[in-house]
Amino acid sequence: MSLIKHSVRFALAAAAAAAAANSASALDISTYSASTFTNIYLSGSTAVDNTIANAALETASPGGVCQAGTVDIYYIGTTGSYTNRLILCTASSSAGVSAGTPLAIFKESVVGSANGVVPLYTYSTGGSSGLTFIDPNALKASGDSACTTASVAASGNIGAYTTHASCPAADVVANGVPTAGFSDVEASILKTANNSSVNTKLAGSQLKGVGTLDQVWGIALTKNAYYALQAAEGYASPSDSPANAPSLSKQDVAGLLSGNVFLWSDLGVTNTGNGGDENVYICRRDNGSGTEASFEAYFLGQRCSLSSETIPSENGTTVFANGSGGGMRSCLQHFFSGGNQVEYYPPNNTVALPGGQFAVGLLNAEVTASNLSGANDSFRFVAIDGVGPTVANVQNGYYPYFSTGVAYTIKAGQGVPTGNAQLFLTAFLGKLGHPQFTADSNSSYVGVKPWSPSLTVGDVSPAPLYASTNFPAVPATSATAATNPTNAYTKAQSGSVNNCDTPVWDSGDLEGISTTTVEKTLLGTGQVNN
Repeated sequence: MSLIKHSVRFALAAAAAAAAANSASALDISTYSASTFTNIYLSGSTAVDNTIANAALETASPGGVCQAGTVDIYYIGTTGSYTNRLILCTASSSAGVSAGTPLAIFKESVVGSANGVVPLYTYSTGGSSGLTFIDPNALKASGDSACTTASVAASGNIGAYTTHASCPAADVVANGVPTAGFSDVEASILKTANNSSVNTKLAGSQLKGVGTLDQVWGIALTKNAYYALQAAEGYASPSDSPANAPSLSKQDVAGLLSGNVFLWSDLGVTNTGNGGDENVYICRRDNGSGTEASFEAYFLGQRCSLSSETIPSENGTTVFANGSGGGMRSCLQHFFSGGNQVEYYPPNNTVALPGGQFAVGLLNAEVTASNLSGANDSFRFVAIDGVGPTVANVQNGYYPYFSTGVAYTIKAGQGVPTGNAQLFLTAFLGKLGHPQFTADSNSSYVGVKPWSPSLTVGDVSPAPLYASTNFPAVPATSATAATNPTNAYTKAQSGSVNNCDTPVWDSGDLEGISTTTVEKTLLGTGQVNN
């Protein structure tokens, strides 16, 4: 299929990387020079940010793009909630450019998926991108002392690196030139930051898109709501065992997040705290988010067909929008334990939330133990129709709530990547969905309750890219999913990503390869959360 050919091209380009590596040494901001570094500017989806970092840090075959021991990462904001990130390192032999080349990988993470598409076609047709990236010269002038520096030890197949967090917010440059953008869904079902449709004609004529990673999504409840639902369904509560995980139906989830179920008591759930507040509080994403698009497409029938259901707009009382996964976690935290929630859209009021409220939100399964503790251990992912958001459940076809992400590059007009930038980008994009990298990424999410550490959670490698060479064991278990998270189902059966499709068995790549009988386990048998 065409997506496999894309993977092969990347592998060949990476294999062609030349020359012996320079001696490995960390590249902090003091070493930066625009004329000697290969600069890559990335924008869009925040859900791929951890994967981007791991594609730099991976030490197992086929290897990341950075030499071990050379990586410094700078953040505007904290490591868990940031607007911009800059990775500095020395190129490895699989980076597509000469080994030893200094690399600067910029990532803007403000709006989300819409910023992985709209700024690229706007810039390619002569407009300003509207993107902000870290200004390395300004950061260089500020110096490392302006940031909070910490060393992160190597773990498994992820190499050691140094973080520089909370760097000055002013150290950014406006209207940067994008090299590539990321979206959790294809451009045709995205909306812009101002809630307009993406210009699919321009996206098609100006940009080239390739599949990258299957993102697994989850529905998060504040922990008090989770335990109350657990008790209402007759499970031992409070409990963080997967065996006691409460479940919402697809219809219940749609009702909660569309505002059609506005009292928890309508679902038989009682809030015994906070004065018996029965209101459903919603943490949603911004208009340009691919997370939001994936939810509306799957649960509400939006984006793919005519539907009157949608997530209600931010109102500063029961509904708050958030510009990133980190913002979503903070929103759930504020409803759970209290805090100041800032409206995402004007007038950007700061609202003091008392805590003890029952809230619902939507998040990628890429949640680390530190993400959870940093949000005051305030939320849990529920099961949907009896099935938890685990990698094995996706591979087995039990949990269909995932989306295939797309990487976009400019193919026409100004801004077409050339030279080292193009060579590096080709090799780099070919690593993002690789099963080895995905497995190592997923190991970062151990400790998030209730699905980890006993069950494998995270992302899945797209079947059209990898199933023919890394076909999964089906039926999958958490153990097999941990070592080979390749999907058996696809949203690109035709060769093009279509997240409006119901995922189907990837017959084009799996038919006749596996001798394992595909067992279909009925929901409710107690075997779906293995």
